[in-house]
Amino acid sequence: MTHTIGRLPRIAVVAAAILFVGGATAVGQTDPSIYVNVTSKQDKAADKQFGEDYHEGLREMLENRMFNGLKKAYPCIHYLDRSAAGQMLGVERMRELLGGEGESRLQALAGAVGAGTLGTASVTVMGGTVVIGGSMMNTSSAKTVGRAQVVVPGGNSDAIYAAMDRFVSQLVGSAGGDGPTCRGWQGEISASAAQHDKGKNPNGDPFTWDIVLKITCQIGKGDDNEPPCQLSYANALVGKDASTKTSAGGQARCNAGFGIQKGIAKITIGSCQIKGTSEVSVGGQSASDEPDLSLGGWEVELPFPPGTRNLSGSRQVDRLTTVTWNLTWK
Repeated sequence: MTHTIGRLPRIAVVAAAILFVGGATAVGQTDPSIYVNVTSKQDKAADKQFGEDYHEGLREMLENRMFNGLKKAYPCIHYLDRSAAGQMLGVERMRELLGGEGESRLQALAGAVGAGTLGTASVTVMGGTVVIGGSMMNTSSAKTVGRAQVVVPGGNSDAIYAAMDRFVSQLVGSAGGDGPTCRGWQGEISASAAQHDKGKNPNGDPFTWDIVLKITCQIGKGDDNEPPCQLSYANALVGKDASTKTSAGGQARCNAGFGIQKGIAKITIGSCQIKGTSEVSVGGQSASDEPDLSLGGWEVELPFPPGTRNLSGSRQVDRLTTVTWNLTWK
């Protein structure tokens, strides 16, 4: 059963119409790019053992593992391969830049497409052995910032997949702090709401109604489309002979984030999805349930001065709810 906490508790719960995430950019705040070139070759002994096209299949495998591994290591990076570079520059211009193959030519191509980092990788099959190697270079300084190489027996696709993943991991590790830097907004946004009422029902019996909601999300960590968020919620309506209590706590799935658009900063938090526990007690009888709850859903807009690198503050968005933020461009 799905429950949506609505207007009755007077804690606003609305679906966020637009999701602004940390990936949104302002002028001068651009994500890094990498141009990756993957090659392959094999000797005649490998031709006889695996077939003449074996290295081409391995190259396609490595291209896939390079993309997945580098995007995992640098989530913000714009990944460009030869096809993407050709679309940006035009095929003839790319051929002109490449001329004779070589790292210096590749560096010129990476610079032409605005890539701050050049990644090269190769698969070489020698007899029954597969050698996977490559490097990363800072295109502005022409400095090699990372190198890696792994060797694996040919013929076993699972073992080669694992070796390729190991190669990419070693390449990223060797680059360390000299590798691409994912800059972006990092920090915390939170919302807190509370309601405490008491009164009497039509029979004159007293009741209390207490609701407390707290949502805290870490921006710039994990997947921007679903940042790590913690939620705590308690809703208790207690009368003389009856009560209802609903609560939830822990990690929640929230539409939350921060972005900048046309000089306006927009902060959103919620709605959040979490499984709760509910108990109803009437006349000495009780029943329990585990409803799916939808909680929160606020948005704050404020002017964003150009060049701002720190943004903090709070705003009361309705009579019961305050949204707070503390964010830094890193």
